[in-house]
Amino acid sequence: MPWMMRRWPGATRDLLQAWIRSRPEPWMASYAPAVRSALIAAGRYNSELERAVLRLPSEFLADSLFLQHAPEKVILDQTIQVTGVSLDELLRMRRTGRGLLLACSNFGCFYKSLLACRGVIDDLLIVTGGPVPAGEHRLKDRLEKLGGLQIRLMPVDSRSAIAIARQFKGGGAVATMLDTCLPQSQTLIAPFLGRPAVSPSGIYQLVSRFSALVVPMFCLRRGDGLEVVLDEPIDSVGSDDWEIARKVNDRIGARIMAEPEQWMMWPALLDRWQRAQLGTDSLTRS
Repeated sequence: MPWMMRRWPGATRDLLQAWIRSRPEPWMASYAPAVRSALIAAGRYNSELERAVLRLPSEFLADSLFLQHAPEKVILDQTIQVTGVSLDELLRMRRTGRGLLLACSNFGCFYKSLLACRGVIDDLLIVTGGPVPAGEHRLKDRLEKLGGLQIRLMPVDSRSAIAIARQFKGGGAVATMLDTCLPQSQTLIAPFLGRPAVSPSGIYQLVSRFSALVVPMFCLRRGDGLEVVLDEPIDSVGSDDWEIARKVNDRIGARIMAEPEQWMMWPALLDRWQRAQLGTDSLTRS
């Protein structure tokens, strides 16, 4: 497959998506019913939307392989439109010396959106949910070569808070997925898509402590191209972790409601709501 991606990148990506969708992968046994349950619970279910969401994992895997193996020129020639905050404005934010949190979510392929930030973000700490797989290391290496970035990958563990604190203190950038909440993360309960939901707290405590700026970032498919939305920055000065979590949840939730067919993490939604109902998390507000 890699040699096909290098020779016929576009056609191979389309073929790969179709091949993944046609295989009865074990994960689909739980993914498909979880998607339906979440869409029903959120009041958004219809069969067309369900089919679109079920296609997202195959599109994500195909995009990841495309980034890993397609020729450099083909990748760099992709149409990527940046909307919302301009790259010049993002660069001005960086020059203030304040830390920056890119509040990412599971729309499209996050790594593709980093190509749009070339020349603006040159040193990035990416915090992942667990042990970093080999494929993600390959994506990191490819992006460093393509975009002139220096990227460090770090899973959430006892050492990640220290690394994030150092990055913010030095005015650096951190990126992590904030539309999900992993069991090993420090959590609080804040509204998300209309209901109380467990949300990360450790990352927001550090944002508050170092007065970092938070920029929600979305990677959206637009036909054969890509739209990278850089949302208006959230200023953390004077806000605690709950208030920052609420604001980020509101921004991500608004994007999900606007483009539900592009959000891949519908299956995790019910778990976040249900864990909030148990009331075991550290901080709850209405």
